[in-house]
Amino acid sequence: MPIESRYVFKNVDQLGIAFKKGSPVRDDFNLWLKEQGPQKISGIVDNWMK
Repeated sequence: MPIESRYVFKNVDQLGIAFKKGSPVRDDFNLWLKEQGPQKISGIVDNWMK
């Protein structure tokens, strides 16, 4: 079953999986993603999709 938001507004993240462009939190998160690498990120996603 796919993740679905009850209320959807164009360009608004209702699921809490994104950060505002230009925010320091987003920059930190993007850096963390780069440090993890695609293989580890895929493993994390696969684990949570079970």
